[in-house]
Amino acid sequence: MLDETGSDPLPTPALIKIHRQRYVAEIVASRKLSIKGMCRQQVAIFVGLGDTRLEFEAGGVCREAAAVISAPLVGHSVKALGGWSASVVVNPVHPRYSALVAFAESGLKVLDHRSFAHLQGRLAEAFMRDLGDACVAALVDDMLSVVLGAAPVEPRDHRVAWILDVLQASIDFPFDRLAADLNLSPSRLSHLFSLNMGLSFRSYQGWVRAAQAWELVVLRTDMSFTQIAHHMGFSDSAHLSRKFRQTFGLAPTQLRNPCLVHVVGRFSSPCNGLARDGVRKKK
Repeated sequence: MLDETGSDPLPTPALIKIHRQRYVAEIVASRKLSIKGMCRQQVAIFVGLGDTRLEFEAGGVCREAAAVISAPLVGHSVKALGGWSASVVVNPVHPRYSALVAFAESGLKVLDHRSFAHLQGRLAEAFMRDLGDACVAALVDDMLSVVLGAAPVEPRDHRVAWILDVLQASIDFPFDRLAADLNLSPSRLSHLFSLNMGLSFRSYQGWVRAAQAWELVVLRTDMSFTQIAHHMGFSDSAHLSRKFRQTFGLAPTQLRNPCLVHVVGRFSSPCNGLARDGVRKKK
């Protein structure tokens, strides 16, 4: 949830700016960030800009640092103790996602803030102006290189890559049928998927469902939150809102408020089954 306090002048009307690198990652630049109770499938790298420190809480333990990485599915809260902060949110489809999961281990890991010193100006620029696609991609890559070094990207198992392609056509494709098509037992496929993705199949499906709903909230302002919730398989708008706060740190109402959030970049859903106009394509 965003903290709306503070009166210092803003370079843009919004308190938080989200630059999307299509569907693989986002750069989130914000002023006086305060998010609570997140437990998302993505990996996030948080960096305080300038002298800004960040206060983190996970598992009942609080600590303060200037840079940190959070593993997926770890409940946490983050508060900026000062002015601006930036984060890179890496989605499960990113080719370096599983390496980040392994690096972050199973919680919050403090990073050396000095390692990001050469990127401070570019991270601040992400708040000051709208960045182009190439600039966003380069900044994401440079942030990940600070954390992971120059380690090569490990290719995904071709069977897992095939599953991701299948899910592009239908996010609700039955898992048992996927296993049968690959001549694998469901338990073996479950292990293979988790090993390659760093995330269980069910968690991945949950992220895609939330991410598709995110796009509808942003792109289809003619649709009510109740319509989006029902369309994406949530029980009601309250269920959708809880999932949004948990996954993105924002409620749908906040995401549609231009005084709070400004979204930049192209949209590219991982599932072609969700058309741009919000109607699922038939197979």
